[in-house]
Amino acid sequence: MSKFTLTLLMAASVVVMLGILWVIWKYHFGLFKYFLLAFVFSGVVIAAISYRLRPVEPKRNPAIGRHAYLKRTGEYLGVVEGAGRDRQRGEVWFVRPPGGYPLMYGKSRVILKEVEEEVEPGKETEPNAHPK
Repeated sequence: MSKFTLTLLMAASVVVMLGILWVIWKYHFGLFKYFLLAFVFSGVVIAAISYRLRPVEPKRNPAIGRHAYLKRTGEYLGVVEGAGRDRQRGEVWFVRPPGGYPLMYGKSRVILKEVEEEVEPGKETEPNAHPK
């Protein structure tokens, strides 16, 4: 449900509750305090339930998207797509090599590096740029 729809729904429910309270105030004044307490209590309960059941986004692994290299040879392996655990290898990275399918590499065998594009002065940055 979008934020606007939720806000509109909450505003409408407040207007309906105020209307009901006004009718009770006007015609059944002796019962007003009980209805007021019931509305406040139900509002607190609904707020607590909605806070408890709100969707929580999982934390994104900061290693996803980094480039992986072998520790021993420095060979480029590809881009990290995820992490996991294997029975034989222990903790592993799922690495997608250029133009291939993801492969598993033990975390102890891999070095991760951040991608930084260095542009030399005077060079074009567009991939299809032609020299003049």
